[in-house]
This record gives sequence, structure tokens and C-alpha cells, in this order.
Amino acid sequence: MLHAPVLIRPFATGFALLLGLLATWIVAAELSRPSLGSFPANAVEAKAIALQNSAAATAAWIGWPRGELWADYAVIANAGSIGAMNASSPSRTDDHANGIAETAARLAPSDARPWLLLAMNAQADSNDAKTLALLKMSYYTSPYSDALFPLRIQVTTRSPGIADEELSSFVEYELGVVVGRKSDLKRSIAPAYRTASPAGRRFFETVLAKLDPAYLVELKALKP
Repeated sequence: MLHAPVLIRPFATGFALLLGLLATWIVAAELSRPSLGSFPANAVEAKAIALQNSAAATAAWIGWPRGELWADYAVIANAGSIGAMNASSPSRTDDHANGIAETAARLAPSDARPWLLLAMNAQADSNDAKTLALLKMSYYTSPYSDALFPLRIQVTTRSPGIADEELSSFVEYELGVVVGRKSDLKRSIAPAYRTASPAGRRFFETVLAKLDPAYLVELKALKP
């Protein structure tokens, strides 16, 4: 008759092997994962993180179901489009990069980054209805974000959807936080105002007239 420890030993060995494989999988993905830092706020930062595309792809594929790895990969893959947002006309959508953002949104639906990237790309494709829906998803998952503000204020104020009551309330809240308490982020408003749609400019002028009339005067005085 076998003793209990003898019966348990194969199961314990199997469990230990499983834990070892799991640890190896996690460590391999983390070793491959690039140091993304924050969401890129301008063309210079976007260009810098684009160099890490290969490492981000490796980490995402090794750690396949881990949504945060795919969200990082989506940010890096879409860095070129993020960097082009200061131009008056955003570049055409990179279908491969957009597909990565779609995968990230499926695997990490609570992460606002993929939703914002998808909104940016939908806007580049002139799909206003889709842009509005995706922007709302980015706000549902993160009503305020220091990291996302520079890109999000540009996308929202270029969109005709800024006239949507729900979206405009989200943007007004975020803009109010930045104007009132985030002086370092305030510089992101000027390029967004410069490239805003007519509806976006009206939104800026209405909201800033309440929040900071002096700053609105400064914005209007800027050269296009």
C-alpha cells in the first residue's frame, strides 16, 4: 500500500513544473518589454519610442493574452501617426498599426490608450461616427489622464463630434483640470486650438471664456 506522500509526489512535481513554465513565460515577456515611460506627447517623443517597435512586438507575442503588453505595442506601432497629429492634416491610417490597436482593445478593454489610438485612426479615415464612439470609450475608461491629454484634446477638437453633449462634457472637465491645475500640460492646448475644426474652436472659446479668459486672448493672438 502506497503512503500518501508517495501518491502526492507526482502531482507536486507536475505543479512545480507548471509554475516554472509560467514563471519563464512571464519573465521572458518582461525581459523583452521595452521601457515605454509615458504616452508620447509630441513628435519628438513619438519618434523616440518608435525605435522600440521590435521589442514591443516580441513582448506582446510572447505574452499573448496580456493586454497591457499589447497596449504598449499599439502605442509604439502607432507612434508615427501620433507624431503627425501636429500637422493640419493627419497622415493616413496605417492598417497594420490600427490592427494592433484593435487587438489591444480586445485584450485590455479597460485601458484607454487603444481606444484613443483607434479614434485617432478613424478620424484620419474621415469616419466621424466611429471617431465619436471610440473617443467616448477612451473617456469611459479614463475620464481624465495627464498622459493622454495632449493627443486626446487634438483628436476631440478636430472632430465634429465635439458638438455631442456627452463628449463635450468629458472634454470640458479634462480641459478644466489642465487649465486650473496642470500648467505643464497647458502648452498642449495651443497646437490643438490651431488645428481644431470650426466646431472645435467654438468649443475652446466657449469653455476658455469661462475658465481662463486671459489665456483665451493669448490663444487668439497666436499666429496660425
